[in-house]
Amino acid sequence: MPRGGCPRAEFGPVLNFEELAEYLRVGREIVGQYLDDIPSFELGGKLLFRKQAVEACIASKETGFRLQRTDDAAVDFSGYR
Repeated sequence: MPRGGCPRAEFGPVLNFEELAEYLRVGREIVGQYLDDIPSFELGGKLLFRKQAVEACIASKETGFRLQRTDDAAVDFSGYR
């Protein structure tokens, strides 16, 4: 049994701040803007993110996105890269 008497649990992959930004394919500034919404923990003075928890957080915020289009309207998708 590990130190402290607690059984060892499968924790899964852990990402640091830079790795999270790379995983999400956004800049560090964007991660910083949403830091209060992203599950994290601090260990050894580092802010860390469980990949599984981040994925679950994203899944809980996903919504159905439907475009309503009229024949005479041009749709600009440039903001959705």
